[in-house]
Amino acid sequence: MAAQRAFFKLYKDIVSTPGLKPVDWILYSILADYCKATGFCWAGIRKLTEDLHSKSHHTTDRSIKRLSAAGVIEIDRRGNGKSNRYTLLESAPKSDTVSAPKSATVQDETIKPKAPPKAPRSAPKSDTVAPPKAPHNKKRIIIKKNIHSQNSDEFRLARLLLEKILKNKANFTKPKLQVWAKTFGEMIGRDNRPPESIEAVIRWAQAHEFWWSRTLNAKKIREHMNQIEIQMDAQNRGQKHEQNNTTNPRDFKYIPTDGVTEISNTG
Repeated sequence: MAAQRAFFKLYKDIVSTPGLKPVDWILYSILADYCKATGFCWAGIRKLTEDLHSKSHHTTDRSIKRLSAAGVIEIDRRGNGKSNRYTLLESAPKSDTVSAPKSATVQDETIKPKAPPKAPRSAPKSDTVAPPKAPHNKKRIIIKKNIHSQNSDEFRLARLLLEKILKNKANFTKPKLQVWAKTFGEMIGRDNRPPESIEAVIRWAQAHEFWWSRTLNAKKIREHMNQIEIQMDAQNRGQKHEQNNTTNPRDFKYIPTDGVTEISNTG
């Protein structure tokens, strides 16, 4: 004698409910088998998915949502990893169309409820208009401080350079002497250039036919300082050499020899 087989009931009113799919009909029959005479049951998503022979919990979750939206079951979500309670309703609500719920992702056996909307960060603006701000009448006072005093070596060198340039070019645009003084200060402090050496270079360069037009500001003096000093030293050595080779007339004496006057250099 063959073993007695078990059957699921397929409810006609569930089949005729709009918005439900065949998988929803089978799931409702499975829930009805669990509920039996009590009308409710506790079943987890994983267990229902196994009963449906489905590969994804999402398919079971979407089917439960459609059954709940159709009004044929009621879900009591308990959370904390516990199985939900499902209650079968006697009949579906009479409606021509029932919209299918949106799909949702279920990570556990329970469906997490939506979080309540966040409160606004700031209060809504009122209709009242804030009074205009009073105009700011305070004037900003900027005090310019001279980096170098007019009696300092730096400013004196800047002024000397300008005076020499104006002798060569009378319509030369007047510069900012404080900027030049700052450069001369860097030459004295960082480059260890004595003020006397800088002054000598300024005077020599502005008197030179080639260099005067190439040293029209303090930066150019600093840039060509070494070259100018080399040429200054070469010129000084050349002048000394010429002086040594020049014959002084006082060194000649006239010495008579055999009645002939000869000129002899005693030097």
